[in-house]
Amino acid sequence: MRPPALEIRLILSAPGMGWEYIARKAGQIIAASDGDASHPQPGAALVACVAEIKAGFPRQGGNDGE
Repeated sequence: MRPPALEIRLILSAPGMGWEYIARKAGQIIAASDGDASHPQPGAALVACVAEIKAGFPRQGGNDGE
């Protein structure tokens, strides 16, 4: 079975702890929180994860002349 094209997991290690994240592309880790920077809300962890993913990928499409 092939891994998902893109997977984002939000992790809450224990009640009262902050949220962490990990993102994988085709099974390879492409973004992860470092453990020290946990987020108080799951939405904040998701936003941080997506920002890290976007920062790591070159822009797709568009014109080369722009």
